[in-house]
Amino acid sequence: MTSIVADWVDCGGVMLSTLDYFLGAGNWSTLIRTTDDDPVREEAQQLWEAGLDYRRTAVYQGLLEAVAAGGGPPRRQGRELERREHVEAYFERFVRLFRAIGAHGVLPRHRLEEMELLFNDDRGLGLAMDSEGGLHRLQGGNHRWAIAQVLGISAVPAELRLVHVEAPAPALADWLPECFLPC
Repeated sequence: MTSIVADWVDCGGVMLSTLDYFLGAGNWSTLIRTTDDDPVREEAQQLWEAGLDYRRTAVYQGLLEAVAAGGGPPRRQGRELERREHVEAYFERFVRLFRAIGAHGVLPRHRLEEMELLFNDDRGLGLAMDSEGGLHRLQGGNHRWAIAQVLGISAVPAELRLVHVEAPAPALADWLPECFLPC
């Protein structure tokens, strides 16, 4: 899967979040983008290549430079990284998540909460099915998704949450019981 659906949709001047459950209609082509240049996957790749020692990554150094430069602080996982401690806390959570996924695979949200690895209000990996039956990832779970790709995990638990009203019924039926997203 190499595409993701925008997290906010303009529906006649009303902004709706694709993180909410709803059936959608119309042309989704402007809402779908590639994930080929996903910055979180790049961070995960750098972290993995550095043996999970985030201090050796270019992205860590870049975030520290951004903090030192002032201006608007960089953001990760909905949080502003205003000080070095915030940058380090972000990477320490990232490393803990990497280790947990390496040991246990990608877990559903309730297991992440039990292990104190849930970093924000993310519901986990979600899917959208377009009018042709194609699947696209929804926003959320970006770090788990990136880590799974870096570790070569072939499938992860996911929820089918957004369905185009014209989605073919057989495609929908094929995905509901499995609840796994191919990486």
